[in-house]
Amino acid sequence: MLYTGNKVYNIRINKFGIVVNLRNDSREKKMREQDPSHYYYHIDYEDGSFDTYVSVNSLIECDRQKNYPNIQTQTEFPAYHNYKQGQKFVNTCTNKTGTIMYLRDDEYEKNQRKSNPTHYYYHVDYDDGSFETYEYGGYLKPI
Repeated sequence: MLYTGNKVYNIRINKFGIVVNLRNDSREKKMREQDPSHYYYHIDYEDGSFDTYVSVNSLIECDRQKNYPNIQTQTEFPAYHNYKQGQKFVNTCTNKTGTIMYLRDDEYEKNQRKSNPTHYYYHVDYDDGSFETYEYGGYLKPI
């Protein structure tokens, strides 16, 4: 889930922006009762445009700064669906290094990838002793 003020990158239209708010009216709440992954946001983009109904599946939370300074197209993201157990990486949002423990690959994850081919999440252990059980592959760069 994203929050107001989060910096995001829309992988569908290749733009950076900021979350204005979660679409949270009664219709959206009812949709989330049927589909817990149904999160849509109002996004203001850096180029001055906006979109009032963007799926969370189209967004990557990340600072523009040095993390993805030259993104032009979605194809410039690493092939993060190919990461293997034991592979080392650096998280481009936090600059922390770590190790892939395993791909989250249950039925829910497989179904999500049918509609969003970039939906790859991993259990990772960081070198500083912390861990994340649901880390987005798009944040990870192999080292």
